[in-house]
Amino acid sequence: MDTDLAKTSPFILKPETFALHVGAFILGRYAHLKKAFVDVEVLRWERIAIDGKAHGHAFWRDGEEKRVVKTEIVKKGTGLE
Repeated sequence: MDTDLAKTSPFILKPETFALHVGAFILGRYAHLKKAFVDVEVLRWERIAIDGKAHGHAFWRDGEEKRVVKTEIVKKGTGLE
């Protein structure tokens, strides 16, 4: 899978829409697939503060909250709709 999808997707902060984006990407890239199941987990992360400033690329897990999105995407015209 294209590892840049999460970096380039305009939907990364909307887990339901991002799951659809990932599924559409997979079905568009692999013609032999007719259906995709995509699970997205959203966890709380905060930037680590160093000397009162947020670090550019260091994070810590801020609590145990987890949001899970489970999506099934079916390609049109497959008879599975």
